[in-house]
Amino acid sequence: ILTSHYRNELKFSYAALEAAQNSYKGIYEKVQEWRNSSPQSIGIQGGFDSKLIADEYSNKFWNALANDLHTPTALAVVWTVCKDDALSSKDKLLLLHEFDAVLGLQLTETAPVLSVEEQKTLDERSNARMSKNWSESDRLRDVLLDQYGIQVKVTKDGVQWLRTLPSLNL
Repeated sequence: ILTSHYRNELKFSYAALEAAQNSYKGIYEKVQEWRNSSPQSIGIQGGFDSKLIADEYSNKFWNALANDLHTPTALAVVWTVCKDDALSSKDKLLLLHEFDAVLGLQLTETAPVLSVEEQKTLDERSNARMSKNWSESDRLRDVLLDQYGIQVKVTKDGVQWLRTLPSLNL
């Protein structure tokens, strides 16, 4: 619905629904990656690191909405923010939090947390990796993904996890 102007006729298709799901999933996962990118677990408090750039994006977003509620242009600004390497993870989170107040996608509502069982499984996987028990590590990685919807990524900075969204199975 957000990718079409409200004055235009909306045409439903499963392909469009799947594309919307994939786009939302992509932004949702980026938000989690940005939160994980800092040892201090970036929040949405404080000011911008690059205020001039952030103000420019903010103005473009609000101008799009002020221009007859043109949500396709506003969403294009959201994607541009997501891809802009000149912005820090913190700035991207702050901007998306601002935009999400209108879009209602709940992208920055709360930081995802692990349940006790999920944390236990993640710790077991970490122990298996440290013992170089690769088959057990792989099995636990699959358990995390299949049972809990948690994708584990090994990066140069250590292990990160992302909560995945369920598929619509269209």
